[in-house]
Amino acid sequence: MRRGFWLGLAVVLVACGAKVEGTYSNVNGLVVLELKSGGKSTLSYAGETRDCTYTLDEKLIRMSCGRERFTFRRNQDGTLTGEGFLGIMKKSTS
Repeated sequence: MRRGFWLGLAVVLVACGAKVEGTYSNVNGLVVLELKSGGKSTLSYAGETRDCTYTLDEKLIRMSCGRERFTFRRNQDGTLTGEGFLGIMKKSTS
């Protein structure tokens, strides 16, 4: 029983340690996504910035920007894959 508890705790800690907060942009830099703590985010495209919210669901990030909804898949390499023009978004290191 104790062994199972510690194994479960390790899995939870590893999963929680993979933070998604940060600034992501697509290849050409036209789309910038900032994921903040507390489920807050901003999405910028073509000079327009929208305040959004997000939730994490397994490997998916589900964003809501007013009436618009976006889904991003979290990839093993730390990138996000968005729908359509959003494409693959890489996290900024600076």
